[in-house]
Amino acid sequence: MILVTGATGALGQQTINFLLEKGIGPENISGLARDEKKASFLNEKGVEVKVGDYFNYSSLVSAFKGVDKLYFISSGDVNNRDIQHQNVVNAAIEAGIKHIVYTSVESTSGGIDSPLAKISIPVLKTEEWIKNSKINYTILKNNFYLEMLPMFLGENVLETEKIYTTTGEGKIGAVLRSDLAEASANVIISDDSINKIYHLSNTDAFNYNQVKDILNQSTGKNIQLIQLNPQELKEHYIKIGLPEYVAESLMDFSNAKSNGEFDVTSDDLKNLLGRKPVSIKEFLENLAIK
Repeated sequence: MILVTGATGALGQQTINFLLEKGIGPENISGLARDEKKASFLNEKGVEVKVGDYFNYSSLVSAFKGVDKLYFISSGDVNNRDIQHQNVVNAAIEAGIKHIVYTSVESTSGGIDSPLAKISIPVLKTEEWIKNSKINYTILKNNFYLEMLPMFLGENVLETEKIYTTTGEGKIGAVLRSDLAEASANVIISDDSINKIYHLSNTDAFNYNQVKDILNQSTGKNIQLIQLNPQELKEHYIKIGLPEYVAESLMDFSNAKSNGEFDVTSDDLKNLLGRKPVSIKEFLENLAIK
């Protein structure tokens, strides 16, 4: 039995869909959700919904019983990841899970000086907890989602013809979330991934100058790159209507990109997919058409 956590989220849903497409019977897949009603669409596919909350240890132990492979998606609750992830790993041990496939993050730093330390440190600690659990593991170090890029460029970038950033020449090996989901499904199905770490980055990295050039070539626009310092960028995001906590988060991600924390390329994703992942050029050209 396979259990996919975060089953109502985008990555969880897409991974379940790929498992089904690849021939895994719905009776062999279950999805973990906090709210059974929100996950009712899984029942329509024949996939069992198990109710569990990363905060509720006993609910996890109950949900994990009878599960062989656990697809463990990192919590989105950045402030409480430590306790939540400890609950997941300890519940997996108690329930007798045989294999954990964990979605970690790619970062060239991950240290306390990183702008994203609040995100990366708990995730890296989780990797160690899983390794020390004596459960077979596969760690998927996911790079930045390409789908998040429009939020940083500005939803109306083609109208404003301006991209505000702090990134400079910092490169990003960003990947499409659906490519990560398909690779995850292939790992879950495979018996060759035990105790391996995969760096799920694109085969080529890009910077915002390249983004600007691709958009201009695709649209005939004259988009300009406006370099700001971190505080100016945060103020820009607030000015266009974003809540302060969102503006601060976007600023932190931009600073991390400037530092090259996502400047990782790898053939791991390509090899798991059996094809090249969707490139930044393909993604942006499709975005420009829309």
